[in-house]
Amino acid sequence: MEVIVSPYTAIFSWDVPGEEFELAVASDDSMENAIIREGGIQKKEFRAALCPGSDYWWTVENEKGERSQPRHFRSPGPRLLVDAPALEKFGPARPNSHFAVPFPPHITEPLPIDENAPLSPWYCVKRYDSPPPPAFAQIRHLLPSPILEGSENRPLLDAYWRAWELAFDEWLYAPHEQGQAVANICGCRDWGEFGSTVDYDAFFIMQFARYACAAYPYISFFDNMYARQHENGMINKEGDNSNFEVYSSSPTMPTALAWAEWENYMISGDKKRLGNALLPLIKLYEWFQSYQRDADGLYYSGQGGHGDWSICANAFQSLSAKSISDISREIGRNDLAGYFADEFDDIKDMMNERLWDEEGSFYSFRTPSGKFATHMAPGKTFKYSRSFDALLAKIAPVGRAEKMIGQILDPKVFMGQYGVRSLSLDSNAYVLDIDNIVEADGSDMLNTPFDFQKTVWAPVMATALKALDHYGYEKEAGDLGERYARAIAGAYEKQGDIMEHSFADEIKAAGHHKFVGWSGYGPISCLIEYVLGFKVDAPKRTVRWDIRQKFRHGIDKLRFGDITASFACEGRSGEKDPCRISVSSDGAFSLIAKNGSGAAKTFEVAPGASEFLLWQ
Repeated sequence: MEVIVSPYTAIFSWDVPGEEFELAVASDDSMENAIIREGGIQKKEFRAALCPGSDYWWTVENEKGERSQPRHFRSPGPRLLVDAPALEKFGPARPNSHFAVPFPPHITEPLPIDENAPLSPWYCVKRYDSPPPPAFAQIRHLLPSPILEGSENRPLLDAYWRAWELAFDEWLYAPHEQGQAVANICGCRDWGEFGSTVDYDAFFIMQFARYACAAYPYISFFDNMYARQHENGMINKEGDNSNFEVYSSSPTMPTALAWAEWENYMISGDKKRLGNALLPLIKLYEWFQSYQRDADGLYYSGQGGHGDWSICANAFQSLSAKSISDISREIGRNDLAGYFADEFDDIKDMMNERLWDEEGSFYSFRTPSGKFATHMAPGKTFKYSRSFDALLAKIAPVGRAEKMIGQILDPKVFMGQYGVRSLSLDSNAYVLDIDNIVEADGSDMLNTPFDFQKTVWAPVMATALKALDHYGYEKEAGDLGERYARAIAGAYEKQGDIMEHSFADEIKAAGHHKFVGWSGYGPISCLIEYVLGFKVDAPKRTVRWDIRQKFRHGIDKLRFGDITASFACEGRSGEKDPCRISVSSDGAFSLIAKNGSGAAKTFEVAPGASEFLLWQ
């Protein structure tokens, strides 16, 4: 019997006779209250997630009831491998990998390719055995169907259905070749030479795609990212149209896969998927902790190094810790839940102690001179929207959050007529990396980083809206989310396309065509969550409805967990008039409804048809 341990995982192997086994792992040699008890194992090896720096005992029992004596081991503490070579961090590459030229940072030549590399040992899905994805026309009747009375709302409906059409007919497709893919691909099939599916895009795609759970398990495309995970936990951020690795601008970038899995669970209620995803998510967390920190413990990003992505790198690792803690608690791994809750607190404290610029009231990083990038030199200002990730992760104390949100909502700083700018209007310098600072020169600034003062990107909008929700700015979130949804719909009405980004002060879209990667967020998520006002918690069998509209509105066939329900609020002449609500459902749940500024009221919805009256 043998166990190979890293800080967060253990590989158990044994020579006990038999054909089917049960593995038990406990925190004491009595083996009572085992934290892991896994039966039906038909191989003589098993991989599991554990807490660093902890003592464990384990046994194996075969189908005849023959049980080994408990054996002890201790997991090592977290590692910090600052100067690890590229091959150790990122390689060897998988078969058919692509390398960009010039090579990404930290890689000076193509990594050796292991032609016999298996699919990830950390994930349970090992082969592609699913049918090609359905066409939009086949599943449209299963998607949530918004109710929006009035001709002024027609563009919202048109953009909504077009976004779903692109999501299924353009962005979701069978792998072009077999070998590395274990699920259908979600990506931009005509991006670059090989097509592209990127994990950063995936987080925000799932913000809207999760609403399709009754029609298709869109989250299954995450299986491809887990399938290309390396033994050390690294997941190359990009795959091609067949899920072969693409080593492009950087092999990795800050990740929030765990957050996206948790957000999907809020709609799907699929607890089995959480259990399957936990091990690769923890192994990925371990990789970032081991290889993407400086000697001082702060995280940095392979994408942008120590520049504009560094706040994102720390915030996303804290968000991952919080999400892994939530997932662990939900599936009964309270040991991991407690450990990762502490990890979240540690990163939160580190960010607040070292990355908060009090003068700029902003989370920022330091330039080589020791100055915060927010005010790197007299007269030079840099405020970038990736600092909002600190609010998404909820690491900001309320006072600091209020200061940042004040700038998000300020039209002289970040707020535009139709969305939140990526770069603040008062910025006159841009830090690509701490060694690459671009300054404004008074020119038109086109085709420079200062374009971000004009443009609105769906990931920024999702982050800003979540931040407003987290810190109690529900009215502001509702107003902003609706303005953004209507701007995207207006651009689609004028241009006939949903594109890569929009503009802060103009109803127009630009960038890559048919870009319902992250750009599905506005026409789908913002319509459901902010125009219509629905927020769902499937595990708690709860729907929140913030009724903001006076015209008749609602949604048909909203699926959450094992329930499908339809909602409608009749039109009314004034905001203070009562809301006449009708609900039909095939299951029982709680509806928490709110009429404008009035107090929320809870209605218990029974299967069948129900009607409620809600006063302000």
